[in-house]
Amino acid sequence: MSADTFRSIYPQSVLKGAAFIVGSAFFFSAVGAMVKQLTGELPVPMVVFFRSFLGLLILTPWLWQMPSFTFRTRRLKGHAFRALVGVCAMYLFFFALSRLHLAVAIMLNFTAPLFIPVVASVWLREPLQRRVIGFLLVGFCGVLAILQPTQGTWEPAAIAGLISSLFAAVALVGVRNLSSSEPAARTVFYFGVFASVVSLPAALWVWVPPTPRQWGLAFLIGCCATIGQWLITRGYSSAPAGRVGYYQYTSVIFATAIGWIIWGEIPNGMAWLGGGLILAAGIAASGNRWGGLGTVLLSVMPFRTRAGDGKDYATSLSKDDGNPLQ
Repeated sequence: MSADTFRSIYPQSVLKGAAFIVGSAFFFSAVGAMVKQLTGELPVPMVVFFRSFLGLLILTPWLWQMPSFTFRTRRLKGHAFRALVGVCAMYLFFFALSRLHLAVAIMLNFTAPLFIPVVASVWLREPLQRRVIGFLLVGFCGVLAILQPTQGTWEPAAIAGLISSLFAAVALVGVRNLSSSEPAARTVFYFGVFASVVSLPAALWVWVPPTPRQWGLAFLIGCCATIGQWLITRGYSSAPAGRVGYYQYTSVIFATAIGWIIWGEIPNGMAWLGGGLILAAGIAASGNRWGGLGTVLLSVMPFRTRAGDGKDYATSLSKDDGNPLQ
């Protein structure tokens, strides 16, 4: 393939966007690894609170400098519901991370795109097309391959990881419902606020004094998550979500490498088969009406505005690409 042909197929903006998305996948995989380590030392409710509160502290200065950002909202109940569902997803996913191989937990987390069309059909009355149902069946065959019920590995942590994806799908559809009147930055802020408030009582109930190393690890989780959010924001603002969103699945590769290096974890063949089915079905299902999972993520990431247009880039991109977020 000549250089000109390569550039015509992969424009500079797509290559740049893909690089940002791959970078975000690495940092989110690192977050998963640190959460796995920390939940092995501290109760899960404490780690959920640290992730929510410290993430809010780190994100707030970034949001504050956005010229269009304002705290005023008329949809506090919607924000509270989205945060409650999101915190439930976080509890379950962190529990799964504490018990499963890192790569397997990440694979199960990618079942969220499979639930999104179903949740949108029930909640938003969006039609569920027949071919999407086929994709969902393929994806859930992948889930069965990972869980391997005939081998006695149908363990609570795996079920928790699967249910966490269902809650995550509900939260993402809730974000879409909020997006009719709420800017992305405000949604991010109120999620941090409500998630911190909701997760605090359980954290206090099981509180044990963290060591300085554990405090540092908790803060590092917030920092890496913020960097990951910044990178994914840059990625989706550099190229259409449909061209670069699929690169987020490289997080499975990073998670596998990290799990092998730190814990000596190597997923078995059935887990790889199941993961492949889940990723393929998730890409196909989310690309049908939602423009790829990356387009959904546009609604939960704070975006800088395009120079001179005064609008959230997420809004303009979703309109340009025919995305039904607005």
